[in-house]
Amino acid sequence: MTRRQIFIHSLFLGLCAAFLSALTEPNSAIPFTFFSTASIYIFLRRNLASSKALVSLSIISLLLMIIAFGAGMALSKEQITTVIIAGIILTLYVIPSKWALRNHPLLKPLSIALCWSLMTVGVAFDNSLFFLPNDHSVFEIFLQIFFLTFSLSLLYDYRDVIFIKNQESTLPKIFSEKKFYSAIWIALVASFMGFILFGENTSASMAYFTASIYTLFLFKKIKTFSYARATWLTDVGFIVYGLTYFGLNKLLF
Repeated sequence: MTRRQIFIHSLFLGLCAAFLSALTEPNSAIPFTFFSTASIYIFLRRNLASSKALVSLSIISLLLMIIAFGAGMALSKEQITTVIIAGIILTLYVIPSKWALRNHPLLKPLSIALCWSLMTVGVAFDNSLFFLPNDHSVFEIFLQIFFLTFSLSLLYDYRDVIFIKNQESTLPKIFSEKKFYSAIWIALVASFMGFILFGENTSASMAYFTASIYTLFLFKKIKTFSYARATWLTDVGFIVYGLTYFGLNKLLF
C-alpha cells in the first residue's frame, strides 16, 4: 500500500468507527473514536508502505493520537475505563510475540471484534461497561457490532488468502473454501434470525440483517473484485449497518 492509500483508508475507518459511535446517541466520544481509530490503523499499517514513508506515517499517527488524547479529556471515568480495556486488548494483539492475539486463528477476529465494539458502542454508552447488559437496546447494538466486525475481519483474511497468498494461519486458510463459506453463512443467518426474533430494537435487528446479507454477498463475490476494491467494500459493511439503522429510526419513530 502507498502512503496515500494507508492515510485515506485509515481515515475512512475512523469515520466508520465514529459513525457507529453515533448510533447510541449524540455523545462526547465521537471525536475521540474518530482520531484514535485512524491513528491506530495508520500505525498498524505503516510497515506496508515504503521505507521512505515509514517516518511520515509514524508522525501522522502520533499527531492524530495526540488529538485523540485531547478529545479524550471530555470522556467520563466510565468511558475511560472502557478505553483502557480496549487498549489492553489492542496491546495483546500487536505485541511482537508468537503469543500475540493476531497470531491465533480464532483469537484474531475475536479481539478485533471486541475492540471495535468497545471503541464504538462501549465508549459511546456513558455508563459503566458492566451495566451495559442491563440496557437491552444498547447491548443488542454492542453484540451486533461485535458479530458484524468478526465477520468482516474474516472477510479481510479471506481476501488475503485470495490475493496475496497470506501465509498466516487464519480460519479461511485452515478450512476449505466450501466449509468456510458454509460456516459463515450458518453463523450470520443464525445470528440475524436470533436478533429479529428475540431482539427488542427493531431498527438495530433490521440493520444487522441488511449488513449480514451484504457481507454474505461479498464473501460470494470477492474473487471478482480487485484487492483494493475488496478492501473498501468490506469496510462499507459498517456504513450499510449504520445507514440502515438511522433510516429505519426515522421511519419508525
